[in-house]
Amino acid sequence: MIKRVLLSAVFMLSLVASNANASLIYAIGDVDAVNTSGRPVNLTLLNNMLGTNQNVLMIGSWATNGRLTNLTSVWSGLSGVNVTVNAVENVTNADVAGFDFILYMQDAFNTNNSSSATYNVLNNFILGGGDFLFVSQNLGNNARSVSYNNFLAGIGSSLRTTTAPCGGTSTIASDPLTAGVSDFLISGCNQVTGGTALVTANTVAVAYERIGASSDVPEPATLGLVGLMLLAMRRIRQN
Repeated sequence: MIKRVLLSAVFMLSLVASNANASLIYAIGDVDAVNTSGRPVNLTLLNNMLGTNQNVLMIGSWATNGRLTNLTSVWSGLSGVNVTVNAVENVTNADVAGFDFILYMQDAFNTNNSSSATYNVLNNFILGGGDFLFVSQNLGNNARSVSYNNFLAGIGSSLRTTTAPCGGTSTIASDPLTAGVSDFLISGCNQVTGGTALVTANTVAVAYERIGASSDVPEPATLGLVGLMLLAMRRIRQN
């Protein structure tokens, strides 16, 4: 009986562990922030965002923009990392299959024209465990800001952009994602709202949110299962 309880507890813990795998959505309100040739110090945070992901897809109308050239090269040079560039705003399930990280670079001079079908594809990608980085800059244009926010809402994100400017000296938040980050250069960016701030320059310039998982703090149910396992193991040893 005790062994059966122990096995049941192990099974339940495995389910809890699988549900703890979060997808991350990042938003950067400055298209120049990903220009790691001109701003090499920004690479540390961008690498932290990439994390252990190995199959990167760069999409969006500016996926082939020169600002991304150096970052594409650096990431492609990392062991085990493959980068594919596809400068389109609309994608299918087949386009994103096999990737675990998507960087979406939005044209700063035009509204977003992604379809609702693309929203669904990207939302499913995120819910399936993929990480997503949205890079944009509305340059104070409200119509562009609205279209970017429609995109973010469409993919299931609570992050938003505003026309409020940011720039100047950056303040780096204390967060596991900012480990090793000494600075992150921002200029002429637009505010990002929602989620957890990573970089602030007068207003929040970089933020992220977790999708589809609980926090890192153990839930009572999880702690209860651990206690049950320990008690069962003790009983087994005594017998």
